[in-house]
Amino acid sequence: IGCYDHPNLMGIPGEQLPHVSHYYDDAHRYYRKRVIIVGGKNSAAEAALELYRAGAHPTLVHRQAELGGSIKYWVRPDIENRISEGSIPARFETRLLEIRPKEVVVEHGGRQDVLPADHVLLMTGYLTDPTLMRLSRTCRVSISLARLLRVCTVVGFSSRTADSMAKLSSMQSGSDSRASRHRIRQGEPIACCWPLVFVPVRKREAKHETPSAVITALGRAVRSGGPA
Repeated sequence: IGCYDHPNLMGIPGEQLPHVSHYYDDAHRYYRKRVIIVGGKNSAAEAALELYRAGAHPTLVHRQAELGGSIKYWVRPDIENRISEGSIPARFETRLLEIRPKEVVVEHGGRQDVLPADHVLLMTGYLTDPTLMRLSRTCRVSISLARLLRVCTVVGFSSRTADSMAKLSSMQSGSDSRASRHRIRQGEPIACCWPLVFVPVRKREAKHETPSAVITALGRAVRSGGPA
């Protein structure tokens, strides 16, 4: 599961210019445009491939000597072949120094160079926002499983899901998971951090209610400070 809350800023001149982005959205608006893509992992590789096939002119700029080892196995041969044949130019062991309105300044082996750029995509990774998890440690609510089942309109609450909920409850409360599992199956209230109580929704256990309805109901319980 990826997180895209806060991009890793490079702290270079021009990073805040309007044609610079830390997020890749759609390839078609870059048609016939020269796009500098900074990075060498999945985000950069996939963006470069999509841009190339949409008629843009991408160039990869990566500070390492080769692409990242975590690139998906079905993406790697594609991007490596496009680089080898020259369809997607790549500047390895190269650092981005400055971004200007129509060009960028890069450095390789102590020598600076200027590359034309209509757009710049900085695929340099992201930092997660831990606010929700911090809140989950202080905002607890006792939720009756029977009420949770009614809210989610769960049909056939499986023993496997009950086991998962028991483990979740025991991890948060420090109690024995077997005891938690028994309480869950008996329909007794369980104390759990409210952001993590959406396990049944994420597992698509809800058959009729929409996830937004479930979240709204649980949110009301949290705000009221009482059981759902």
